[in-house]
Amino acid sequence: MYLSNLKAEGFRCFGKEFNIQLTDGLNVIVGENGAGKTAVISAIRQLFHDSESGIYSVTSDDFFNPFVARGKTAPSFSIRAEFDGLDVGDKVAFLPWVGASSTALLNLQAENKEMRG
Repeated sequence: MYLSNLKAEGFRCFGKEFNIQLTDGLNVIVGENGAGKTAVISAIRQLFHDSESGIYSVTSDDFFNPFVARGKTAPSFSIRAEFDGLDVGDKVAFLPWVGASSTALLNLQAENKEMRG
C-alpha cells in the first residue's frame, strides 16, 4: 500500500485546493523556498497524528493565512489522502473503509475555533 494522492485546502500555504500525485516507491519533493514542501510533509503528519514534539494538536498556524494586509485566515482546512496498491491483508484490515475498492481514503477536516468567536 502506498500514498498515491494528497489534497489539501486551507492548510498552511495552500489556500486553494492543492493536489499532488505520488507513485509507488521513492518520491522526491523539490521546489523553491515557500513553495509548500514542508506543508506537504506537515499535511501527511497531521493525518497520522504525528508531531515532532510528540504532542498532537492543530494550531492557528495550520490554517491558511494570506501574506496580504487584512487577509482572512481560512475558517477551516481539509486534507485528503488516497492510498492505492492495497493487498488482500490491507483490504481485510480496512474493509469498513474500502468496501470492494482497492483504494483507501483518509480525510481530516478541522475548523478554526478562533474564527467562530
